[in-house]
Amino acid sequence: MYDFKVDKKAGNKLYIQVFEGIKKMIEDGKFERDQRLLTIRAASLNLSVNSSTIVKAYDILEKEGYLYKIVGSGCYVAAEKLPEKFHFEEEEDSGINYSQLDLEEVINFASATPSSELFPLEDFKYAINSVLERDGGEVFSYQDPKGYGPLREEISRYLSEKNIKTDNIQIVSGSQQAIDIVGKMLIKPGDKIIVEGPTYSGAVTSFKKAGAHIITIPLEKDGMDMKKLKSTLEKEREIKFIYTMMNYHNPTGICWSETKKKKLLKMAFKNNIFIVEDDCMSEIYYGDYNPLSLKSIDEKEKVIYIKSFSKIFMPGLRLAFMALPKELSETAVSVKYMADISSSGLNQRAFHYYMKKGCIYRHLDLIRKTFSQRYAVMKEEIKNIPQLKIVYEAEGGLFFWIKIPEWMDSEKFYNIALKKGVAFLPGRVFYQKNDLSPYLRISFAGVDEGEIKTGMIYFREAFEEYLGKRGVKSPLV
Repeated sequence: MYDFKVDKKAGNKLYIQVFEGIKKMIEDGKFERDQRLLTIRAASLNLSVNSSTIVKAYDILEKEGYLYKIVGSGCYVAAEKLPEKFHFEEEEDSGINYSQLDLEEVINFASATPSSELFPLEDFKYAINSVLERDGGEVFSYQDPKGYGPLREEISRYLSEKNIKTDNIQIVSGSQQAIDIVGKMLIKPGDKIIVEGPTYSGAVTSFKKAGAHIITIPLEKDGMDMKKLKSTLEKEREIKFIYTMMNYHNPTGICWSETKKKKLLKMAFKNNIFIVEDDCMSEIYYGDYNPLSLKSIDEKEKVIYIKSFSKIFMPGLRLAFMALPKELSETAVSVKYMADISSSGLNQRAFHYYMKKGCIYRHLDLIRKTFSQRYAVMKEEIKNIPQLKIVYEAEGGLFFWIKIPEWMDSEKFYNIALKKGVAFLPGRVFYQKNDLSPYLRISFAGVDEGEIKTGMIYFREAFEEYLGKRGVKSPLV
């Protein structure tokens, strides 16, 4: 219920009153982060105004950053407009409001989104202009829900270089949509699925909303704890699928060993369950080791392979794909059609042109070189703070998984660091129960080398302030 009234005799417009009333409630801390607001109908009844008034007010609140919308679900309070506090809710996606904040003057080690100067604007502008001239208005018509045919063929060729042989390609509007499609295809309320611990919280939130019961298997330096996984599969019946990130895992950065990859496939085949392989990082390697995907050794059609171009190209393009087992191909098309009919025809055609001309390979060489330099700088800066431990030194990906002293309260440390001018993601974002976690994820994707050094100075200052408030005399050297 909203705690204000709308004065229909007042001079200002009704939707402005609604906007200002909800805005004040948010700023006064009367909502929790990610709390769902009243539906348009419920709000119009509560405030005795037309539905159009609520729609206008919600639109302004969204533009001003006070709420965000989830299509088909509703409007939710954005954490950055709440009174300053650090809070996680057990059942929601704890990472969404921290990794995607508009932090302005704050150096952002939270986001894994590449900095915009790395986007290949000129090449892609040429690709867009070329397909507009070539295809005309056809680029703005509805596309095949499965995806633009020539792009799917080009992706199949691209995958063949990764030893993945498939033509069952489904184009989607970003990897998050792929994850949602998996949930809608395979999950019924109460179904059990397995994820790594820690893991990407956006996937877990999506699966929970589909009705899944989540079982977490701890990660080791080379993949899941296979003994724990084996015993879980023996105990739990009818597991629907296992969700995993094989290469340069988010958030730990690990790569599964070839031995564990093969064991996982054997277990999946024996228990007749699918594996969802989420791959957004495998191209971002810094040494000679270019890890193979699980899909590349999938001989039994048990792997649903999701590939996003967000971290290796331009996130706003909202373009990804799924390489599917044949038995799921038609179902995926149907679910995709119900979601948004088809992905952007212009984006698909332009990206096809970009790939066909070989531009993607030049771009990958560039970002690998840039990220490799950032990786080396941040690694050195972290090692200059002896209380921090890099848990896994993976030579790839876009972040470090850091262990801090067990006694530290990550909530307090986050807020101190934010005041100093640097943001990161606390480890509890990536765990199911949101218990206190002595881990942090810091990313160098969106910051240059100078910002990394400055940000780590702020990070160090925050650490010193935290130690000082606790009365710890151990110096940072």
